[in-house]
Amino acid sequence: MSPLELAQHLGATELIDMLRPTIRMPVPLHVLHMLQGQFHQLIEYDMGSRYKAAEWCLPQLEPLLELDAREWIWFPVGFGGGHGDRDEGYWYCIDGRDLLIRADNVRDRGGYRISVDGVFEVEQAIVS
Repeated sequence: MSPLELAQHLGATELIDMLRPTIRMPVPLHVLHMLQGQFHQLIEYDMGSRYKAAEWCLPQLEPLLELDAREWIWFPVGFGGGHGDRDEGYWYCIDGRDLLIRADNVRDRGGYRISVDGVFEVEQAIVS
């Protein structure tokens, strides 16, 4: 149960408004899930043999809906190996109905724009 569901179940009505998410980036859930699936496939491809489905918890995009525009989230994938002291991972944020991704130290890649039309490699992921 989520904290909101638990408060509802226990009848803690004074907590419900505080725990209810505030959607700041209205993106239809079916679009968000499509973007999420493509992002997960990108991570799996980039990580190659390092990716183990049973061991990884890939990022869920629904929390992005509660952030303001241009707020980036970090998803690390380096876990202390591979590229010396450089952090490996992905910065990602919502831009309209697209997902912008900046890959840091991951397979010499720069950025991506993921939309319902597919995954597009871009030189630099910039929020419009």
